[in-house]
Amino acid sequence: MKRGPKPYKWTIEKIEEKGQKDGDCIIYTGKSLHRQGYPMMRFEGKMRTTSSVIAQMKYGKVPNRESVNKVTRTCKNIKCINSKHIVIMTKGEVMTAAHQTGFNTLLNAEQVRAIRKDYDAEILKDKNGNTRLRENGNTIHRCGSQVELAEKYGVNSRMIWNVV
Repeated sequence: MKRGPKPYKWTIEKIEEKGQKDGDCIIYTGKSLHRQGYPMMRFEGKMRTTSSVIAQMKYGKVPNRESVNKVTRTCKNIKCINSKHIVIMTKGEVMTAAHQTGFNTLLNAEQVRAIRKDYDAEILKDKNGNTRLRENGNTIHRCGSQVELAEKYGVNSRMIWNVV
């Protein structure tokens, strides 16, 4: 016979009670967060993201790491624990929904040109005004310039890397 306290029986409703209503979302108010900000909880003896637990309760199982499918939220708020917002989508659907690929890109041609111009302005020069080059012939940019441009244009630094 096992000793210790009985395992807690979670339901979607009990999980949603751990949050506070904010429009359509239910924002997790607990203290247990993943280092990237995702709500975490102990479920079946393991620490898991709250969205994966809700997806398991809602759909019966969750995709594993190698799966084409991923657990995500339709509201794009990583702290949302509203079961109506938590869905399972393919990686392609997630990327399209995030507007990061193909025709759904967040940047238009004018913004791409502006980013490239701003990025070129961050090329480091030596004391004589010559462009500094790496041994392989590539230019050297000021450290952090991609992150700063990403913040300026409201995209992630990976998007900037793809543009420049």
